[in-house]
Amino acid sequence: MVDVETTAITASFVIWHCVLLFFVLGIIGHLLNFYVLTRRKLRSSPCTLYFLAATAAACVVVWIMLPWRFLQYAYNIEPAYYSSAICKIEYYLNNTTRAMASWFLGLACMDRYFCSSSNVRMRRFSSVRMARIIIIIFTLTMFIIHIHVPIYNIVGTGRTPVPFSQVSTICTITTGFYATFSLYWFFIVYAFSPPVIMLIFGLLTLFNIHRRRRQILPNASDINNRKREKTSRQMLIMLIVQCTFITICTMPTALQRF
Repeated sequence: MVDVETTAITASFVIWHCVLLFFVLGIIGHLLNFYVLTRRKLRSSPCTLYFLAATAAACVVVWIMLPWRFLQYAYNIEPAYYSSAICKIEYYLNNTTRAMASWFLGLACMDRYFCSSSNVRMRRFSSVRMARIIIIIFTLTMFIIHIHVPIYNIVGTGRTPVPFSQVSTICTITTGFYATFSLYWFFIVYAFSPPVIMLIFGLLTLFNIHRRRRQILPNASDINNRKREKTSRQMLIMLIVQCTFITICTMPTALQRF
């Protein structure tokens, strides 16, 4: 009994410090994102809008959902255990915004591909106006396709998360077919599809850039073109770094559910 209590206290201590670290880093990182991406030089880039949309969605996760989880895992305090409405809203918002943060980076990769294309029609898809339309439509779509989450999340009986692991009233999904469906849904929509989109369009973008460099003569670019190319390269590097980190962080979470 003493060993169990000691393990629970140790796990709670580790979770407390890890969540606090992620929370602080998340606040700093997202504030820096807003500061950099709202600079005048980057406002004309549609890719910037996708970054801002991804950052806004991630802020909901880090600034709202993460403290909520902190109370749940560190102190076993969870209002959703006692209110069906809070249970449904919490999981709906958490699942939707986490998926949106990943998918907006995937859309940013697609934008870089369209922007780097030598086809004029393809490049038309890379514009600030088009990005705004896509972000609005995609946001509404994500909230619609996740509508099953609040429907099938209920307050029921089960085990509370580690380190407490007690049989109690919790916010959980219904058993049966939906329990299996939710596993594959989370894996495909959140962990698998966005990284695949990022990888495919990231490679296609690099291919387009390599091909354009071979076609353009050294003296054919003026100062403005070189500045735009430099900004595009910086955005691409930033995109690759974010995509890599989000893939590393999301895949283990999804696989752990199986």
